[in-house]
Amino acid sequence: MQLPPIVAEQFQQFMAGKITFDELSEAGARVGVKFAIQTPLEDRNPHYPIGDNRTRSGFTHHLKSKKGSAFQRVIKQTILKSLNLVHSWATKEWDADSFVYDDKRLQALNDTSKEFINTYFDQQERKIDIMSKLVDVCLWMLKEDIYYCPRVLLALNNLPYFVITKKEEENIKTFTKGVYVVNAANMKPVENHPGNLYMPKQEDRTTPEIDSRCSLPEYEQILCKVV
Repeated sequence: MQLPPIVAEQFQQFMAGKITFDELSEAGARVGVKFAIQTPLEDRNPHYPIGDNRTRSGFTHHLKSKKGSAFQRVIKQTILKSLNLVHSWATKEWDADSFVYDDKRLQALNDTSKEFINTYFDQQERKIDIMSKLVDVCLWMLKEDIYYCPRVLLALNNLPYFVITKKEEENIKTFTKGVYVVNAANMKPVENHPGNLYMPKQEDRTTPEIDSRCSLPEYEQILCKVV
């Protein structure tokens, strides 16, 4: 979503701490732009304000909790298996052109989504594959069901402008293609780390690190010193 120039200026002032979110919202409302922001103090988990988006620590169900572990190792894997099953079935059993769209609106959604995925989910090829298949299945549902299609398109026309936090921006910029482990002090990639499928250099073995992955047991200690 492209912000109108007058609101874009107000948004920059908000990001610089010069105006409040309420003032930004009021400026947006005058030209019909809605804003949405994440407010840590209103989150369900009272410890979230000291949590860290880069590591997932402080999340309501972080990796080391029973529910967090179950989500990553059981629920998430089940979702991915189901996604692969439906995606394969759609082209093999339903229609070879299940993910081909005559509707220009669905074409636009498909092209825009895939371009974004290739740019921002490039840490691993499997993540591009997962997100691309998710888009395929969702758009296929809109293509086949007149009930959902107009309502989803209407909803997309009325989405607010989502404010990305600085830590979230840091995560996006840091964990790019092939980067899994970074130095916690400066968020720079740790070269030749076992998380990058290599052995660490001896001088790096006491470097505090953050691992973006959370599905492998050996990386449960997300923010740690390598020993």
